[in-house]
Amino acid sequence: MISGFLDAEPNRQLVHMFSAAVAAGLNRESELSRKRFHEMLSYSAEYEWEAKLHSEAAALLALLDDTAQFRAAVRRIIDARRAQARLPPLADCLEG
Repeated sequence: MISGFLDAEPNRQLVHMFSAAVAAGLNRESELSRKRFHEMLSYSAEYEWEAKLHSEAAALLALLDDTAQFRAAVRRIIDARRAQARLPPLADCLEG
């Protein structure tokens, strides 16, 4: 699974930890997801984008035990990132 690949990645930058945590959460690997979210939240946020990522991680961590809410929150993040990059919305990218 992609979550295992991302978790094995030696790169421990915030974005990589966030991606690993989200992928694990989407795969219902709650323990791994929780571990990665906590790991990334232990790093200080020096820049605005890091603070935003911390905020998103904290929100997702709080929803981790509610699969539907977690998936909906991830979908909103994806939609916001795509809109920010002026990309068209995707059909339901988390289904299938």
